[in-house]
Amino acid sequence: MTREWAARLKASGFDDLECPDGSLSNRGKPHPSDAAGDLRTQDLAAYNDWARGVLWSRKWKSDTDRMIWEAHCEGMSVRDIIDLGYSQRRIMRVLHEVTEERTAPKKEIQWQSQDRRQRRAISRASEALLLKLAKGLLTRMKSSTPG
Repeated sequence: MTREWAARLKASGFDDLECPDGSLSNRGKPHPSDAAGDLRTQDLAAYNDWARGVLWSRKWKSDTDRMIWEAHCEGMSVRDIIDLGYSQRRIMRVLHEVTEERTAPKKEIQWQSQDRRQRRAISRASEALLLKLAKGLLTRMKSSTPG
């Protein structure tokens, strides 16, 4: 019965990681030479470059926050940074704040400032100019409407 099921599984494309003696093979483990490993290495290198750039370009709230980020850039784990004498809460706050800056959308700020400039320009414009613009828009809308 076991041989029959083993044959069925093999025919379906299943590749068992368990050897006949009960030990596990490492066929399923990713190796650095595979494509996924290369991508992980590239992603890690890009992250490290970004993190180093942040270390020198960011305005830090305190020297302690900068030291925590520097330890992170050196590859230290949170537990290792705690052993340096920093609280876990502070470490996590610094790591979270900095990585949130990386993923925060920046277009919103640009749109908000553009809207503000447009509102300011409209509020400063003369009434005659605004009427002229409104008439121009109405004639454009009428000419583009079918019928």
